[in-house]
Amino acid sequence: MLTAIDTLDGFENFLLAVALGGVIQILFRVLKAGVIGYYFPSSVIKGMLTGIGIIIILKQIPHFFGYKHSPRR
Repeated sequence: MLTAIDTLDGFENFLLAVALGGVIQILFRVLKAGVIGYYFPSSVIKGMLTGIGIIIILKQIPHFFGYKHSPRR
């Protein structure tokens, strides 16, 4: 979260991004846009989530072994 706050140049912009995300979700609910999900097979959704999980795990391996790098700015 601290990285997101730093990337968005402050806590106020971070809160704005979170609030806009919530408004978009409420708007999709009102428009009943969730039915789009019925067009995707559950195996596709599970595969996508598995891929995301694998990427997250792979990105944590260097941290597990203690690799520290200085971020570029």
